Amino acid sequence: MGGWEAHLQELSTIGLWSKTERLFHINVLELRAIRLGLQAFFPRLAGQAVLIRTDNTTSVFYIAKQGGTRLQALSEEAQMLRHCAISHGIDIAVEHLPGCQNDQAEAFSWQLSDCNEWKLHQDQVDPIFYQWGQPMIDLFATPNNMKCQEADFGIQER
Repeated sequence: MGGWEAHLQELSTIGLWSKTERLFHINVLELRAIRLGLQAFFPRLAGQAVLIRTDNTTSVFYIAKQGGTRLQALSEEAQMLRHCAISHGIDIAVEHLPGCQNDQAEAFSWQLSDCNEWKLHQDQVDPIFYQWGQPMIDLFATPNNMKCQEADFGIQER
């Protein structure tokens, strides 16, 4: 994930993650993107009730519960979001929106995917490959979720 994007009706705003931020857990980045999007639209949102729609279920949980106990960085992001909203008189609600139903955000994505396509984050895969070696074939892979260096999708010509 190289950057973030937020939408408010016909408006949108984008930003890129710093080198340091790129090292953060994806769920921390998702919450931060929501906060940065909210901040970008403060002039239009002050004193309003705002529905935040995100495809990240962890963000939904942490915003709805105004924090959590699993990861301190997530709680801190949720608390900063809450503080920003309160300081601008914004009442926030949150709703899960499956990624495949969010055309605006998906257009910004680095990769096109569908709702049924899953992949492991490269940070999780690297230690496995280090211990067990690089696989030769990427079974069940698509161009969007492959992990092998070569584009071998297990298809053999006859």
